[in-house]
Amino acid sequence: MPTPDVAEITVKTTTSTTTTTTTTTTTTQPKPPPVQAPPPARTTTTTEPPQQGLFVREGASCRPEGAIGLSPRGEPLICRNDGGRNDRLRWQKA
Repeated sequence: MPTPDVAEITVKTTTSTTTTTTTTTTTTQPKPPPVQAPPPARTTTTTEPPQQGLFVREGASCRPEGAIGLSPRGEPLICRNDGGRNDRLRWQKA
């Protein structure tokens, strides 16, 4: 068997540079609507103007002082301090 000829083999290695481009997309969500505070609670005070046209019973307790009401017969009644009954406010004839 014949022997093969020996040859010099040179292997050249080449490096290839692969460029990778990374794209970052930033998405921003819309801002939430501003938080609104609840409306202030309504408070009733005795400085409110007296109600007018309210049907009431004469002698019944009432408030605020100075309020105006009507008896079932249509007579005007005023909420006043009744000095004889522990200084309570009562409906009295005007």
